Formats: sequence, C-alpha cells, structure tokens
Amino acid sequence: MNRTTLTLGTGFVNRYKEEFTNPQLNLELLTEEASEVIRIKSKCFRFGLHSYHPKNEYPNKAALGVEVGHFLFILDLLISQGVIDINDISGGYKSKPITLRDWYSSATYFKQLGEDISSQTIPNNQ
Repeated sequence: MNRTTLTLGTGFVNRYKEEFTNPQLNLELLTEEASEVIRIKSKCFRFGLHSYHPKNEYPNKAALGVEVGHFLFILDLLISQGVIDINDISGGYKSKPITLRDWYSSATYFKQLGEDISSQTIPNNQ
C-alpha cells in the first residue's frame, strides 16, 4: 500500500501535521475520539439513527458521521507521523471479514432483536 493516509489524502493532513506534532497526545486524542464514536453509536442503537437530542439540530446519523470523521483525522495524523503503519491497518482490514463471520454466526442476541436501527424513531427523547 503506497498511501500515507486513509481518507482525504496526504495534502489535507499535511496541512496540520506540523501543528499537531505530539504523538503521545495524538494517541490520547484517538482514544477520546473513539469514545465519542462509541457514545453516539449507543445513541443510534437506543434511539435510532434519525432521532436527535433536543439541543442538537442534526440527527444521530449525522453526529455519528462527524465523530467518525474526527476519529479518522486523528488516525490519518498518526499514520502520517509514522506512529501507526498503514500496512498494519490494511492487514487488519483484510482479516476482519473472518472474525466478522464468527460474530454474525453466533450473535443470537442481535438475531433475536431483529430490528434495524434505522427504522427506530424516538424523536427528541434522549
């Protein structure tokens, strides 16, 4: 893999990599962004993708996209700094379908749930 970033490309992240140069802090920020993705994913699961908090003007689906974008930016920054090797990411990406098959075959809880979160609607009730 010849890429040095995952998402918007080297040019975008290179604009910022001289400004955000502390790899340890960036790893901490990756943790923080991962927790934000988890938080909003939980809201999507509990309240639905199209539901939203009364203080927000956008649905959980949009908030999830924003938080994933924040996570990917920090990830790209860490890749560009050589902290994370993109070849390791590629290997993990390619091996994930194997473990995903195991999850899908044994996830009886989710099979019993049987409901697509995109169809859930509990407006303004978070």
